[in-house]
Amino acid sequence: MNALQYVRPGNGFTPNFQLFEKSEVNGPNRIDLYKWALGLCSSSPVPNFNPKGIYMYDEFSQEDIRWNFEKILFDKTGKPYRRYPAASGTDIIMPDIEELLNR
Repeated sequence: MNALQYVRPGNGFTPNFQLFEKSEVNGPNRIDLYKWALGLCSSSPVPNFNPKGIYMYDEFSQEDIRWNFEKILFDKTGKPYRRYPAASGTDIIMPDIEELLNR
């Protein structure tokens, strides 16, 4: 993943841990894990897209991930329970985690 050399600490930074392959979470090349998870979630927690020119794909769907760090909470059985916007903190997610743990 060449992008890591251009982010902090930068200057040719080489991680000392194994990197996995970059994968697509939106568009026609969405990996199967996201096809499955997003297909079982209710609609996106962010109803609108940013200006579409900033995205690197053309086929848009309401279930698309809108931005980095959007979160998906899974229940004890491994099924998606709820999606959260990227800016959601633990104060927003903890009540749902507690509810799932108490089931």
